[in-house]
Amino acid sequence: MKATRWISGLLLVTGFVLGTYEDGTQKHAPMTMGGYRVLTGDFHIHSFPLSWATLSPWDTVIEAQRQGLDVIAMTGQNHVWVAKVGRWFSLRVGGPRVLVGEEIVGPKYHLLALGIAHTVSWRQSAASAIAEIHKQGGLAIAAHPLAKYWPEFDGEAMRGLDGAEVVHPVIYVRPKAHREIGEFFARKQMTAMGDSDYHGVGPLTFSKCPAIKGRVFSNNPFCAARRTSSGSP
Repeated sequence: MKATRWISGLLLVTGFVLGTYEDGTQKHAPMTMGGYRVLTGDFHIHSFPLSWATLSPWDTVIEAQRQGLDVIAMTGQNHVWVAKVGRWFSLRVGGPRVLVGEEIVGPKYHLLALGIAHTVSWRQSAASAIAEIHKQGGLAIAAHPLAKYWPEFDGEAMRGLDGAEVVHPVIYVRPKAHREIGEFFARKQMTAMGDSDYHGVGPLTFSKCPAIKGRVFSNNPFCAARRTSSGSP
């Protein structure tokens, strides 16, 4: 009986060790594209609490690191404090760069605010929210811009908008959504974003910057690229 317990315990420990090894951080070789150092990133990530997510901010950082991401934006719904916790933790464990962000969730639009310091209220028009994001030095990205959100993106809002999500999980399950998001992006020249809208399950990131369909968006500081003279890191 004692030998059986020892064997069972040994198998359990072995399983933990092997599982930890297999679930370790993914290593990827540095990538260059058109003279740019390309970083793998995801700019639409939710964490527990208050955003219908399953992972804490520190677990989100660890998961992003495990999946090999270089930079993430943590975008809590109508708040930034979770993102600040994630950034604090990542700095102390050598994790990916964390941008403080917010998904501004209003009844008529969803908007990503990247690189901000304070919460942007959802109780205002999209144009007003975009102006407030810019005052904080951030970027305003239309989140999954389906047709039902279009009326809020009037001329003033579109002029201020920095980019829009064109790759998002919804396009893989709803052909109509794919068309709508593409049509919205065609309204002006702006940065194309590919995000997971991660809530704790599945893979992070759907694309890499700076090149999407042959277009390079090097003027965007949050696009995952750094210009180098030699094309190397």
